[in-house]
Amino acid sequence: SAIDWLIDVLTIRDEEEQLDWGPDEAQNLEALNSIDPKVKMDAVRRLASSEPRARRDDITQKLIQLLPSSNVEQQLEIIRALKTWALPGSGVEKPVLEAVKSMHKQGKVNREAMDLLIKFEVVEAGDLLLELWNGDPVGWSQTIINLGEGSQVLLLPGLENMDIAHI
Repeated sequence: SAIDWLIDVLTIRDEEEQLDWGPDEAQNLEALNSIDPKVKMDAVRRLASSEPRARRDDITQKLIQLLPSSNVEQQLEIIRALKTWALPGSGVEKPVLEAVKSMHKQGKVNREAMDLLIKFEVVEAGDLLLELWNGDPVGWSQTIINLGEGSQVLLLPGLENMDIAHI
């Protein structure tokens, strides 16, 4: 009958949409909403190493929500996942910048966190990068080099105050 055919079509469509979404995304998004911090962080780690296929915006927004209430190690894991899942314009820039500033105060900024800010062209990251580079020119030189010509704008104002190790 026509009703049975319609039910079959709708069932197939639902199954295809579930396949597009994938069990991984569904499980990870559900885990990000868990009250158990271990379950959340396991999902964050899985997301950091998985290829985004579906529900990218939902997952990105949930990762952003987790940033402020997480400790530094968790924030680094979340930022690693955001590097994989976030797209420009997703609103990740300001929350990640705030997290990175907080990490910097504790001396725990890593290259991946700065790379995300650079990738999304967060202007305020320039001062922070210059400060990191001044503190450890060898450790941060590759990040400065990767900026290419853009790094000149960062370096020129402080050039006259630099010692030989920085030039």
